[in-house]
Amino acid sequence: MNGVSKMFRAIMPEPKIMRNTFAAISNLIDEANLKAKEDGLYLRAMDPAHVALVDMEMRKEIFEEYEIDEEKTFGIDLDRLMTVLKRAKSDDRIILEHKEEVLRITIENSAKRSFDLPLIDVSEEEIRIPELDYPCVIEIDPDAFEAGIKDAETVSDHVTLKASEDGFFIVAKGDLGNVEVQIRKEQTLTFDINESARSMFSIEYLKDILKASKIADSIKVYLGNDIPVKLEFLAPGIKLTFLLAPRIESE
Repeated sequence: MNGVSKMFRAIMPEPKIMRNTFAAISNLIDEANLKAKEDGLYLRAMDPAHVALVDMEMRKEIFEEYEIDEEKTFGIDLDRLMTVLKRAKSDDRIILEHKEEVLRITIENSAKRSFDLPLIDVSEEEIRIPELDYPCVIEIDPDAFEAGIKDAETVSDHVTLKASEDGFFIVAKGDLGNVEVQIRKEQTLTFDINESARSMFSIEYLKDILKASKIADSIKVYLGNDIPVKLEFLAPGIKLTFLLAPRIESE
């Protein structure tokens, strides 16, 4: 029947989960397809420079309500989405609904405020996550990683991530001096190393990615030699994965 849209409705009782998840994504990605499936929300996209890839899973279990009658794809402007999500306070509920050519976002508490986000056409190119063989997989506290990157930023705009039997290292060198942050093996949550590895990365990209730390109980770091680092932010019902291409070292 013409004009009848298929049903999608989801209620998020904690706005900070959605706000912090999309804050990290929107720092890298301008627009993307948000896929609503039977078991939750999914998003996979690359930044315009093809330096970073993001893969999001938000399972339906973390929603207060989640109703869908068929899989849907919403092309969204992530800056506009964040503008709306920032209007929600910690004790509000966020309601997502598909209304014809818009994604309606309702913020509800003592008042009910609805925002209609026009859907846009976003290229449906298939983005595959490369199968990489990582010799090092280390799970660490998000705050420790974030602090290390901020330390490195005091001397340089790039950083070398290293892993060895001695632990996980964040190393930066610049005209203003050198910084080395060591997270010892016993300070990690899990530590699995087959051989030492190191790669250099842009601090600006890592800072944007680490905004996802606000949702995460831990970060899994997959590190190899001069290959993209994979960072998995893990929390109940959410997995947010980033791949970041290495810089070529000029030493």
